[in-house]
Amino acid sequence: MITVNEPLEVDHFSSPEEIDSLLKQDSFTTKKALNKILADGYTISQGERDAAVESIAAPIFNSSGEVKYALFLTGPIGRFTTPLKKKMVEAICAAAKQLSARMGYIEK
Repeated sequence: MITVNEPLEVDHFSSPEEIDSLLKQDSFTTKKALNKILADGYTISQGERDAAVESIAAPIFNSSGEVKYALFLTGPIGRFTTPLKKKMVEAICAAAKQLSARMGYIEK
């Protein structure tokens, strides 16, 4: 269960072996999905882990370019309507970019 305002531990990766280890533990995550998140700059989960929950998340990079954190917005499934969802994605991505910059990340 996720509690409001409770920090969640986020795995970070530094080697292919660590990524492979995570993928073996997590049936929801694939290398293709991770690459898509990096290419798109965000991901949307619609009932994948909990049928009643939808979320939008964007990676936060440190000064070395590693993903160390994620910024996400979560709510009841169906509440993120199409016009609103686009604005939410834009806001989450902009905030994640700002946080990454404050951590010393320089976007390439």
